[in-house]
Amino acid sequence: MLLLALSLSGFSSAGEPVVATKPACVDQIISVAVVDPTLDSDFFRADDGSYPAHIVEHEDGHLENTLGNTVSKEEATKIEHTAKCLSSHQGEHLMSFCDAPQLDKGLMLEVAGGLPAYASSLTVRIGNDKSLTCRFTAAYPVIVSGETLTWTITKKTLKMTSDRFTPGERLLGWLSVEFDETSTIDGKAIIKSHKIEGYVKPVISKPHSPDSKPISEQAAPEQPLPARFR
Repeated sequence: MLLLALSLSGFSSAGEPVVATKPACVDQIISVAVVDPTLDSDFFRADDGSYPAHIVEHEDGHLENTLGNTVSKEEATKIEHTAKCLSSHQGEHLMSFCDAPQLDKGLMLEVAGGLPAYASSLTVRIGNDKSLTCRFTAAYPVIVSGETLTWTITKKTLKMTSDRFTPGERLLGWLSVEFDETSTIDGKAIIKSHKIEGYVKPVISKPHSPDSKPISEQAAPEQPLPARFR
């Protein structure tokens, strides 16, 4: 899955171990996906990709594994960019990966990207009635003792060229999700508003197995685009 593991223990700014309250994401907005066969974008025809976050390509072309290991054949294969979504959370950055496993006759879009500088992910669950349910999560390098963190979805939109969720085919879509991040410390709340918006083109897969790898660690799928997008 694309969801990032969020550590609930860490160190305070003073360097002392602390345990944080598990953050929550609230989505009470009613919205349904819109099918628009005319939806189009140059991104649907793009062929961009990048190496996993721990693989660095030097100017002379050689690859380095920053974890200290040798670069495997799998790591030396660029991962296709299946999302082009701009996020304002933790500083403006692109989220370039999207996964789309089937889920209960619907679909679960999982969008992530930006590691190692940005650690967040967005899931958009599409029900068999095209209803939308969103969840955002993020990890922070420093945990503040006593802080309560909540994300509240305030607006969500998803357009897609088709509602056929067939494994092996691509979902071509555009999404926009807005949310408020509320940080509460000693009864004082600080609210910041954020947005994630852009295009996605994941290959639909069967339901994930428990040991499946995150999309950002997989090689690019070979599934071609529908004829009209080539």
